[in-house]
Parts: sequence; C-alpha cells; structure tokens
Amino acid sequence: MIPEGWKTSLLKERDNCNQMVQLAKQSSVNFKEDLVSSFLLDYISSLARSLGENPKEDTVLSCFRILLQLITKGILKDPKGEREKQILSLFSSLKFPLQEDFVSSVSFTVNAMTKLSPSQEIAFLKRLTLMSSDIRSLEDLKKLIGFFIWVGGKPEYKTVGLDSALHLGEELKQKLGSDLGKSFADFHSGFSHSPFGVLNPQNTSPIKYKLISGYPLLGGHFHSPPLIEKEEEGFLIHSGDDCFQFFFDLFGESLYPTERKRAPLISKTVPPFWKIILEKNFKENEITSVAAEDGFAIVTVNFSYQIFLFYKTEPQ
Repeated sequence: MIPEGWKTSLLKERDNCNQMVQLAKQSSVNFKEDLVSSFLLDYISSLARSLGENPKEDTVLSCFRILLQLITKGILKDPKGEREKQILSLFSSLKFPLQEDFVSSVSFTVNAMTKLSPSQEIAFLKRLTLMSSDIRSLEDLKKLIGFFIWVGGKPEYKTVGLDSALHLGEELKQKLGSDLGKSFADFHSGFSHSPFGVLNPQNTSPIKYKLISGYPLLGGHFHSPPLIEKEEEGFLIHSGDDCFQFFFDLFGESLYPTERKRAPLISKTVPPFWKIILEKNFKENEITSVAAEDGFAIVTVNFSYQIFLFYKTEPQ
C-alpha cells in the first residue's frame, strides 16, 4: 500500500502528474505510459522508507517526475526485472543522500550504473545497498560510486577511484575493505580481477566528447534548438518554452524537466583552452551558447538540436 501521506499528496497533485505524463508522451518515443502504474506502488513504497511517510508536496512531484524520467531512459522497464528490484531496494535504504538531495543522488547513481555491463550493474547496486546504512551524505555516495566504477572495469577512473576511497570515512573504509576482501594498500596497484569482473586496461584520449539528446523522433527532448545556461548550482537547458535541469558528472549526464523562473542568461564566452578544441569542430558564428569550466565545455550550435559535451580524462 502507498503510505497515506504520499497518497494524499499524489491525489492533490493529480492534475500536475497527469500533465507531466502527457508531456513525457509528447517528448519521447521511448516513454511507455503503462509502466507508470506498473512501478508506482513499489517506487513510492521504496521512497517512503527513505524520505518518510509524510513528504512535502513539492517532494512528491519531484519524485514522480524522476519516475517518468527513469522510465523514459529505460532504467525502469521490467517490473519483474532483477535490476529494477535492486534499484528500488537501494532507494529504500539510501536514506541520508536522498534526503539531502534526491534528484542529484538519483542522477549520480543512474549515470554511474549505465557505465557498466548488465551483470556488473546488479553487483554495483547490491554493493551500494550493502553500504547504504553507512552512507551519511551525498558526498559519501559520490566517493563510493567513484571507487566502484573503477573496480567495476573502468581503468580510466583509477585516479578518481583511489582518491575517492582514500577520503571516505573510517567506517566506510573498513566496511569497503571487508566487503571486497582487500586492504587499501592493495588498491594502489591495478589488479587484474575485480569483484565486478576482469579489468581490461585500454588507452583513452585525454579529450572526449559526446552528444546529448536532440529531436524527439530520435529519442531526444528538444522541440526547438537548445541553449545552455550556467547557474550558481548547476546548468539549465532551454528549448523554446521548455526548460531542463542538466546534471553532468564523471559518469554521464541527465536531463530533468523544470519550470523556467526567469529569462535565460546565455553566454558565448569560451576559455582559451576550450577555444582551441572548439575551433577544430565549429565555426565561431555557429556557436549559440557555451558553459565551460576547467574540466569540460558544454556547447550548442545553430545547425543542431544536440548538445555537445567536451570533457577531459586522465589517460592510464
């Protein structure tokens, strides 16, 4: 049964929830409406264990919006699937990070999980769940995920993985070492076999790029050319009247619909390092917006509905 507090809020916000479902149907061919009812009970029941049985109405709306996004992205697609079962189990036990920042916690976890093979995903989710009672913050969660992605078979994350593990609290360190059957001294050398499977070292380019979303008919989100805006706490993507929160981390990216609160503040300023990179790919008059930091540059151009993300990696 859905806890009464959640049920009351969902009924009160029924019109907004229905509107979000209709928007999801219009925005993506990948969205399957029947899965909403298939997952809703188990999803809400899991969150109630972490977020409490009487959440605020804006929390309920945010959680419902994330459910639609997880369905659209194919993260939740089989109501009886083992991966889906493990995801909901993790949500039910990951109390402190979800209470601190629900959207960021889910985004970071999902982005990282999709870096792994299907069998590794299950091991990754189970290990996070095992550690969940000692994960006291979003920062703890990020550090632990960074380590797991490295030992999950991604040698390019060795540097961040080791650094993350060394800066964990002592309780998490001890539990992590006990779970993996290794001392932290062992982690400093690249071992050939991890709890997630065999590591296959590979050469990586120091600069990588990826394309994000695009036309709805191609599985994207945008009905008009997008623009990127950097905010104090993150990034916004503007596409016509639509607005999205954009989350980008070491492991991937996520877009979540949000309300536009003011006119966009768009910049085309490109730092010197990224200017050299971008000049190899675009003409100056093709760039419509840029948001750049030392480690990455997010770019939109006038001939595409895609977002271009360039980022640095450390070759191993």
